[in-house]
Amino acid sequence: MKKKIIIAIFFAGIMLMLPTTSALKTSCNKNNEGFNIPLSEEDEKELRILISREEDEIENELNKILTDEGELNIDELELIYENYLETGDSSVIESDSWTWILDRLGWIYLTIENVMTLYNDALALYAEITQGSQVVQNWYQGVLNLRDSWQAFKQDPLNFNNIKNLLTAAVNLIQATIALIDYVSSQDLIDSLNTFIADVQNFVAFLQSNPWTEPIIIYGNVTNVDEPVTVSVKSDSETTTGYYDLTYTTSDSTLSWFVHKCQITAEYKGKKFTETRYALSMGKIEFDIDKEDFKGKSKEKTFLENYLEMFPRLQHLFQKLLLILG
Repeated sequence: MKKKIIIAIFFAGIMLMLPTTSALKTSCNKNNEGFNIPLSEEDEKELRILISREEDEIENELNKILTDEGELNIDELELIYENYLETGDSSVIESDSWTWILDRLGWIYLTIENVMTLYNDALALYAEITQGSQVVQNWYQGVLNLRDSWQAFKQDPLNFNNIKNLLTAAVNLIQATIALIDYVSSQDLIDSLNTFIADVQNFVAFLQSNPWTEPIIIYGNVTNVDEPVTVSVKSDSETTTGYYDLTYTTSDSTLSWFVHKCQITAEYKGKKFTETRYALSMGKIEFDIDKEDFKGKSKEKTFLENYLEMFPRLQHLFQKLLLILG
């Protein structure tokens, strides 16, 4: 009995929740206050180049995600993903630019994906439930009709119409009961319910795994070098002439769940440069390095080297001073 009550409450909760969710969603879309993730100048430049290479229609959609301030608007990204679920049009989400964005969003995107899947499958379950509401209503009305017919028959059992009505009500109730049993045991309803339950279980397991503490993967290729390049981040480094793969820890950060400012340093033949990239935990950053990247970047000099470099300039300045004074 308790199990039946729990199931009834569960179904009632779903039926009440979904219309409310839709209303809230519409309200959020109208307000569109925005939830933005920052990008570095290098990130923004790289992403704008990628987006500019897409087809015009895809480019227009992706430009909605990248704000004028050089940030990623998560609300706009959700709308694109939602449109994909509703229409099945995968042209935007199969683009290189979209992949770049999702890689940077890490656990936030995976959360969005879980929520959207949960919402979509909840709507499918809701549709199955409401589709059967008429079946349940017909069965309940059949019970009421049978009761009324029985009461009328008891009052006048010799009336032929009362006997006929009682028989008709009984037959109708049997048919309504069969329809109700068919609906409750239908494979479509069972499949929708099982899918929704699995969605909830997967989402709970995902959140319980603390995805916001997972590391960021920084990877790429080193090209056109004749000596190894050392690539390093705060928690890892690798020396290579080809592919590298670094792990950037986030669990030690004060705000591990928020966006991380990843500084990537590359050193080659005494020349060094550092660039900043942003990503969330579980994110990925592709960072390719070429020999040309080191041009114009001087190696760090010791105090003595700096002094010797400055000495001729000081001597020249001193000679000019003597000429002016003399």
